[in-house]
Amino acid sequence: MTKQNTQSLAPAKKGAFLIFISALLFSVNLLLVKMLREWTDIPVVEITFARFFIGLLIVVIYIWMWRVDFKPVNKKILCLRGLLNAAAVLILFFAVEYTTITNANVLNMTYPIFVALFSHALIKERFHPILLLPLFLTLIGVYMVIQPDFTDINKGDLIGLVSGVVAALAIIYLRVLRKTDETPVILFYLFAVGSLILLVPTIPFFVMPDVNGFMLLLLCSVCGVAAQYFLTHGYRFISAVGGSIVSASRVYIASLLGVIFFSDPVNMVLFIGTLLIVSSNIVTSKLEP
Repeated sequence: MTKQNTQSLAPAKKGAFLIFISALLFSVNLLLVKMLREWTDIPVVEITFARFFIGLLIVVIYIWMWRVDFKPVNKKILCLRGLLNAAAVLILFFAVEYTTITNANVLNMTYPIFVALFSHALIKERFHPILLLPLFLTLIGVYMVIQPDFTDINKGDLIGLVSGVVAALAIIYLRVLRKTDETPVILFYLFAVGSLILLVPTIPFFVMPDVNGFMLLLLCSVCGVAAQYFLTHGYRFISAVGGSIVSASRVYIASLLGVIFFSDPVNMVLFIGTLLIVSSNIVTSKLEP
């Protein structure tokens, strides 16, 4: 391997490692959301608001303590990405409330296909017609995960799929921002916009947590903030489609956590559906220019 190849490989490995850490933290974050909904009366919107508000406090403290040069460049896209991310997180948390952690994660992880489909229209990236193949595999996988009988479709599964579409839009605009803005700036706008959007709907449903609930809420928020940091920083070194392969590890991590802590059901159909979705992510990544 030449020196040039080695130098180009190192950033990709760094990005892959950072995104794997984010996948691990996102899985733990979802597990804690499920615990909060099962063990406390704290509503989903309050859990989501806490994640963004605590994230905002952490980023502000970081910028102040390390004297970060705060110079936002692409303000319009920074705000748009904050809006999309807040929506994606809220929708995913609602999905976890109505379905298993495994299903919510698997359906959310359909986002790489939508990234590939929407990128050309939104940011003028080349579209490969062969992407229809992984899209078809993903749709089959989604069908197998949901396992609908068309008389009693789990609304949590459908919500999980919607979260994948919205997450794809957020990732597309993250790719744009990584070319213009630094990680602290992106995170500041992400958490600030999310906090503002979620403040109003949180107020009428606010529940004062007890000590145990507060600690669980704090841990959940910190995991979510850390996951977002590693994800944002990781995409500086790897493309969105390539990073999605590593993000797919979330499916297996979350499935394992769901089985251990909540006895989530696992069967061969669900396993094959998950495998199809992950495989389609890998096929998509091979088509990356």
